[in-house]
Amino acid sequence: MLRPRHEFVPVVLSSLLGLAFFASDAPEDEDASRPRIGLMEGKARISADVLARYAADAAREVPGVVRLVESHLPRRHGVRVAGEGTELSVELRLAVQWGASIPQVGRAVQQRVVEYLARMADARPAAVDVVVDEIERV
Repeated sequence: MLRPRHEFVPVVLSSLLGLAFFASDAPEDEDASRPRIGLMEGKARISADVLARYAADAAREVPGVVRLVESHLPRRHGVRVAGEGTELSVELRLAVQWGASIPQVGRAVQQRVVEYLARMADARPAAVDVVVDEIERV
């Protein structure tokens, strides 16, 4: 199916960089099978809920973490994300396995959360606070 030369089709390549890209047909003298990329300024934000889910997933992967401790506050699920940009902070409330070294588990959770958020959301929190609310025998 042929598209008119002036029609642009959105192609999401990198919304996290604050840029939106559009592919268009190549001019007559260029290879028509290769789209040209145009650049458009803009912003993309990732909600605190998504960042909290990423942080929770990262924490659950650490050996010694049994689960996240649910908060009585709505929509907390054991993780609180506050601020944005360079002021981003994350607080996780955990249940840790009986016999696990709490300082080692805490450091491992902090490191894993920072790495995971950087990779998945290009977010680098200024602080990752780990609160051990419970110890459980597994």
